[in-house]
Amino acid sequence: MGGRGGKANSCQSPAPHSLEGLSLKPQLTDPAAPRDRPAITSHNQGNYSIVTESWRYIRYVNGGEELYDLGTDPKEWNNLAAEKPDVCKQLRAWIPKIDNGPAPGSSARILTHYDKTAVWEGEVIGLRDPIPQDN
Repeated sequence: MGGRGGKANSCQSPAPHSLEGLSLKPQLTDPAAPRDRPAITSHNQGNYSIVTESWRYIRYVNGGEELYDLGTDPKEWNNLAAEKPDVCKQLRAWIPKIDNGPAPGSSARILTHYDKTAVWEGEVIGLRDPIPQDN
């Protein structure tokens, strides 16, 4: 797929400017191909995970942090964040500076950190309410 800046994707159509990320083609062609940056994922607004070959760092919207040594703790049982603040700082630098929030038209439960509300398909529900069921 294309990357930032409207580069053409495999269909030769321009990629939307709103996309962020890098092509995975080098890793799909050769799984051992080096990467210039870690894998960065998010779940709901303000929660991020940064994964390198050695570490998994998680930063929550409330400021909580987790850090796991993937070489010695692949099941992520021992949080080392308090013991390794230098590693946390290094990985925290990869967190995106811009957090645009939920994608327009999302039809799933979305939690936002700005006003601490839960939204399901456009309707505000309580943070501890069950997900509404369609009848």
